[in-house]
Amino acid sequence: MPKIFFREIISATAIIGGTLIGAICSYLIAKSTTNKSTKVQNEIFNESRKLEANIRKKNTCQYANILQLDICTAIFQSIRSIRNIQSNEVNKYPIYIPVNTQYSKAIAFLTDDFNLKEMSYLYQLYGIIEKINHDIKKLDYKNCRDYDSVRIDYEIFLEKLYGENMEIISKLDIDNGITYEDLIGNNFIKDGYKIVLEKLNKICNSFENK
Repeated sequence: MPKIFFREIISATAIIGGTLIGAICSYLIAKSTTNKSTKVQNEIFNESRKLEANIRKKNTCQYANILQLDICTAIFQSIRSIRNIQSNEVNKYPIYIPVNTQYSKAIAFLTDDFNLKEMSYLYQLYGIIEKINHDIKKLDYKNCRDYDSVRIDYEIFLEKLYGENMEIISKLDIDNGITYEDLIGNNFIKDGYKIVLEKLNKICNSFENK
């Protein structure tokens, strides 16, 4: 009787021990699997965030480039067109200012980089550019008053940027080594517009240098 009882105790102990060991092993395996799964999910999440950040940075640079190119073109074309009109030479007409059709979307996308006042500066410049192009489209090339109207549009654009220094800027030799940086990084441009245009330049350069 004691032998049978002892065997039963050993058997029961073995069963219980085996069950406990199995449970512990299952727990450890499950925990390890969960940890690996969590680690993989975290890595995927982090990579996704990096990818999204890179895409946004790339888009930010592209939109900044759009605005920078449009404004740079407008400055050069305004200076050149004012001279053409004042020269009264044959075949020298006001020059249409090409703008990217997505400029409004570009400005809206850069809300994290510019405050409302700075965004207003950009919209004001584009408003004048649109006015210039509108007046050029309806220009009567035989009417001197129309020429004067367009010339005033160009002058308003330059005056918006440079104020009283507009006359100095309009006399620059833009066809002889004058760069966009020269036009925005000087003491002639208004402080508010200088900040905005230098920000655009910095955004573009920061991406290109990486």
